[in-house]
Amino acid sequence: RYDAARTGDQSERADMGMIFLEMWAGRLWSGLIRRIAGYGYAPQRALYWMLGTIAVAFFLSLWTWNEGSFAPNSAVVITSQGWVETTSKDCLHLPFPDCDANPAATCSSVQGLDWDSFNALGYAADLVIPILDLGQNDAWAPSKDRGGWGKLLWWSRWVLAAIGWFVSALGVAAITGLVQKNQPD
Repeated sequence: RYDAARTGDQSERADMGMIFLEMWAGRLWSGLIRRIAGYGYAPQRALYWMLGTIAVAFFLSLWTWNEGSFAPNSAVVITSQGWVETTSKDCLHLPFPDCDANPAATCSSVQGLDWDSFNALGYAADLVIPILDLGQNDAWAPSKDRGGWGKLLWWSRWVLAAIGWFVSALGVAAITGLVQKNQPD
């Protein structure tokens, strides 16, 4: 095989490339299963990974909220009189005296409004845990146009959700015994 690859036989080179790719993918998959679920013998690792991912999402959402880079994610709220009035004092494009740097916090703290208040831990858990629906993702969304943390969370929310799905699936597979190192094929 090695001599054929050196002489330029394309079919042999393609076979070697596929073998290398399969070997690399197998090692990657094995490493992920080992680190996330301990080959099925340590399913609690998936819980630790999930808690770590929630912690990352929590801090990202908390910093994004404090920056003022969240907005209501509901058409009813966005078109409401309270939101329109609050955003009319927004500091986003041109700061002026008495402008509001965090209109979402101002609007969610007004008494008598009937929409969800923001909770960073609830938002993080809602984002990462696939079967959980706390309503935070439906009520609030990061704004990529208001600041750096908002842009980071706006792009990373899909990655965090994908990690949540992957870790949850491996955790369930480890608990049920579907993932074990020495299982027959």
